Amino acid sequence: MKIIKLTYLAKRDIKELLTESQEEGFFFLTKLVAEYKNRQNVFNKTGERLWEFTVNKTN
Repeated sequence: MKIIKLTYLAKRDIKELLTESQEEGFFFLTKLVAEYKNRQNVFNKTGERLWEFTVNKTN
């Protein structure tokens, strides 16, 4: 497992996850990207953080 504190959100970095979540009917990432893009929520307030969690699957 890898955990990284993000300093910015790039749509291209989460494109696959964004597409998959939309296909499954989950739109919270769509909202996150839109709010980040229009600077409504950029995780810059006290205590706010944006994290990336990745898990390497081994089969």
